[in-house]
Amino acid sequence: MTTAITEQTITAEEIAYWEALVGAANMKESVDNLTARLKTRRQELGLDDAEFSKLSQIPPQRLHQFENGDGDILLSDLRRYALAVGETFSMREEGGCV
Repeated sequence: MTTAITEQTITAEEIAYWEALVGAANMKESVDNLTARLKTRRQELGLDDAEFSKLSQIPPQRLHQFENGDGDILLSDLRRYALAVGETFSMREEGGCV
């Protein structure tokens, strides 16, 4: 038995929804990669939690969440973390964090 494939009209809203969904998945992967890179750099610098929390001005609980991928990451925390380990990053719509 063969099933016919029919064309359906896709609305602009549906296209925007799927583009946003794919973009969110790509951004999550980019942020996860950036988080891992920054955590590795902190370990290379030998900064313990208390020192790093003070240096980065990120509360210890959020620092733990950040490094373990728990919850949402504030862009301001991401920036402070990067600056504290001497790293920079940029955000691009098409490619995520680099």
